[in-house]
Amino acid sequence: MTVRELLEKTPGNVIIVDGRSRCDVTPWNIFYDLVKDCVIDTITPTDANELEITLKTVLLKKEG
Repeated sequence: MTVRELLEKTPGNVIIVDGRSRCDVTPWNIFYDLVKDCVIDTITPTDANELEITLKTVLLKKEG
């Protein structure tokens, strides 16, 4: 699943997590354009109605 596909399906906040770094992802921020086609490695729900995701170690873009 890509970041774009996840954002199309969830009403919750999506946050990319990389170690201690966290970055909100919405279709309206510039960061979204960089990661929208990247493949998600893990999805973890939090108590704050957020989805924490990690991307594949080697950033992969979905073909097609």
